Amino acid sequence: MERNGFKLKVGLLGYQTPLSGDSSMASIKRRIARMKRAGCNVVIAYFHWCNTKEWTSRNYPQDRAMAQAAINAGADLVLGAHRHLPAGIESYKNRYIVHDLSNFVVGLKHQRDNASLIFQWKVSVDKKGVKYDEGISVIPCTTTTSSETYPATDGFGEEGARVNNWQPAILAGAEGQALIDRIQAMSNVHVPMGTVD
Repeated sequence: MERNGFKLKVGLLGYQTPLSGDSSMASIKRRIARMKRAGCNVVIAYFHWCNTKEWTSRNYPQDRAMAQAAINAGADLVLGAHRHLPAGIESYKNRYIVHDLSNFVVGLKHQRDNASLIFQWKVSVDKKGVKYDEGISVIPCTTTTSSETYPATDGFGEEGARVNNWQPAILAGAEGQALIDRIQAMSNVHVPMGTVD
């Protein structure tokens, strides 16, 4: 993107864990360094954490270690997903780790917890990279707007889960604040509620 003569170049890396071969941590470090050398002002590393089958809202130590290694190698932001539930946000060396963004559209039929989030990070950037962290916020969301619920018709999921109508929406009021509070409880940084401008 170019504006007023300034070029913003964002580098994106995506990985499935556990890491191996071309997706080893050593390879990730080399790719981050290559993106920085290529003039990327911001580098974002995205991990699909897969070292557990638990679908729980928590931050896992093995994921934290990979995320911190990516930041140590020069990534400016680490985004994670896999467990289909929002998790905590960490500040590490003035950069952020979002442990799980959850879903917007997912093929799960019976999911009792359909919370999701939009992560916002405002930064000032110059030719060398991120110059000032101007703060983060989270917009709380849901993956369905249906009020219908599923009966327990098969072995997957929970009876009483809301029908997935594939229509995500922003959560407002008490529901939105409850999700922000849940994310805050897993975070080491203040997580304010964001807005859509």
